[in-house]
Amino acid sequence: MKKSCAGRVRRNITLVIAAVFVSVTISFPVMGTGRSQPQISQWSIGTLNEGERYGIYPVDWYYDGFRETISQERLNELVDGVDSKLSQLGLEKDQGFIPSTYKEDGTRNTVLIRLYNSIGTYKLPDDLQDSKVNAVVYMQERGIINGTNKGLALQTDCTVEQAVVFATRLIEDSYSAVGAGSKGLMWQVNNKGNTVYLLGSIHVGDTSLYPLHKDVKEAFKDSDMLLVEADVFNVGAELEEFMKMGMYTDGTSIKNHISEETYGKLVEFLELIGLPDDAYDGFKPWIIANELSTLMIADPNYVEGQIGASELGVDMYFLTTSTLMNKPIGELEGMVSQGNLFNNMPMEVQEERLNQILDDILNPESQAGVESADLIKLWFEKWNKGDIDGFAESFLEEREEAASEFESLLFGKRDKDMSDKLVNLLEKDGETTYFVVVGAGHLVEEGTIVDILSEKGYKVERFWE
Repeated sequence: MKKSCAGRVRRNITLVIAAVFVSVTISFPVMGTGRSQPQISQWSIGTLNEGERYGIYPVDWYYDGFRETISQERLNELVDGVDSKLSQLGLEKDQGFIPSTYKEDGTRNTVLIRLYNSIGTYKLPDDLQDSKVNAVVYMQERGIINGTNKGLALQTDCTVEQAVVFATRLIEDSYSAVGAGSKGLMWQVNNKGNTVYLLGSIHVGDTSLYPLHKDVKEAFKDSDMLLVEADVFNVGAELEEFMKMGMYTDGTSIKNHISEETYGKLVEFLELIGLPDDAYDGFKPWIIANELSTLMIADPNYVEGQIGASELGVDMYFLTTSTLMNKPIGELEGMVSQGNLFNNMPMEVQEERLNQILDDILNPESQAGVESADLIKLWFEKWNKGDIDGFAESFLEEREEAASEFESLLFGKRDKDMSDKLVNLLEKDGETTYFVVVGAGHLVEEGTIVDILSEKGYKVERFWE
């Protein structure tokens, strides 16, 4: 007997809710791209960490002529991406602006003029408007181009790498200048000179989440340490133990633990992406489900070559940025702890979750898949605006609808344990600032971290109020 469509939608929404509770997603070796090393210069890495999240260029460029002169085709694609991102600011058009003329060549001057024409078409705050003398003046005054002791080298060829850096700086500066960017779900706690910023994350994302608001980035920059649920960059013993948990070591394979029907769907998926039928045979259902779950929450406007949903997650952004800044990273749980959470699930729960995810991937136009995509899009919008109440209302409504054994494992003791660790930090001697990124569900759900800290006597204030 077939289950109702409404019931299936509720079950699949459970998978979306998991995206705000559990951070660990590991890419399997069989999913590797086999690419060569990216052609990235050391000086540009920090800026590219920002820019690749804006969706203005495909990161495939890193591997193909990235340090070569930019072609007109690539420059057009980059400018189109910049135009799209700037249009999201909702600024009024400057009817008096006259675009600067340019040659269709690959010089730095041409790239700067093309980018200047993109921002110049809008009415800007007075200080920016005053800089709209010409492309070079604007780009210098806004720090988009800095030059060297040899000058701006405007007539020299512009590499793809340089053009992407200019474009990224322009977008980041423009959003910052008008007070735009994602605000996130954020709180602040102070005690004994210590500060804890709490940012509720969605562990998957899309390009609409970036750039973040300058005040969020400033709070992070001023923090002494980043704390996350699990540091997925920890490639030592924890990663090895996590992977061992997710694999069969007793001579059996996944075929021995799930139904023929579910295994058939897994094989169908592997054939779809061009991998051997037995590529996942050594892995348990829960770890495969974790890997594949990000595919059902992909950006519908995803351009081939952009980074994926898990890499666009908020915690992944801060992990990467902390690594580049050499900022210390701490864990509130760790990969082994989260691995145990999944590994101890009954096999029927693991299989049901895998089965649902495969259904959505193989049938992307199903009502369940559409409902899930619409829900995550709504949450992104609420997160973008810093709308804690709106996010909480939607989240809690879906939590009530989607109650399940799997979902019930995602909170409770975990919140108490994480809160205890935060209390220890707040009670330490000295003055230390911590930037804490945890799944939003651990902050908006009744009885979770924000409530626990408040009940212990700490004043937990909303960052944006």
